[in-house]
This record gives sequence, structure tokens and C-alpha cells, in this order.
Amino acid sequence: MSKDQRWMKYIGLPYKLNADPEGGEGADCIRLVLRVLEMGGIKPPPVTRKWYVHLARKEGEPIMQDWFAYTEQTFGPEEYSMTLLMPGANFSIAIVVDGGLLGVRPRAGVAWAPLESLKPMNYRRFRHE
Repeated sequence: MSKDQRWMKYIGLPYKLNADPEGGEGADCIRLVLRVLEMGGIKPPPVTRKWYVHLARKEGEPIMQDWFAYTEQTFGPEEYSMTLLMPGANFSIAIVVDGGLLGVRPRAGVAWAPLESLKPMNYRRFRHE
């Protein structure tokens, strides 16, 4: 269980590209995950414009290169570990918090689902420096 449950206020926010969930108007997957990591005391890498450029162009290879460069494999869904969701040609990142997976999808917005209701996934965490 996370010590900081402020992430719950994000549930129900609509998907909005480049929106910071702290603003309350919407969220995108990158900013959502980075905010939750910060709440957990984990310093994530800074958001870079190139991630959004690659996403808009549906360029998967550069995104995967950064994903593997910045993260390391975990042995299951640890608190604050992340997973890539790849519906079709789109990428989305989701984060484990309080025994569930928190993410944002274009049609559904920000949602949380208990881990036991999900299929097994590959989880990673940011590398320790």
C-alpha cells in the first residue's frame, strides 16, 4: 500500500495529450505515471518532447529503446513498477499502485484495476542510479 494516495484524485480524468493530471483537466499516460512516481518519492527522468513526437508518429522502436535504457526488469508487479500497454499501434504506460494498475486510455480516461483482475504482464522499474 502506498503511503501517498493522492493519485486517487486522478481517477476519472479524461485522456488529454500533454496534460498534467495535477491541473485537473486531463492526463496523458506519461505525465500520469511520472506524477505517481514523484508521489512515491521516486525521481523519474524528465519528460522529453521526443517521446511525444515518436508517439504521434507511431514510431515504436525509439520508444522501446528509451524504455529499456531507463528501466530494469522486476519480478512481478512491485509497487511503482510500470508496464507498457500496446493496444494496436498505440503505446500507453501504466503504473502499479496500491495493489492495482493505474493508467489512462483515450476513451476511458484514468482508471485503476486490481492486479488480480488483470492478465500477467511484464513489469519494469526505473533503474537505480
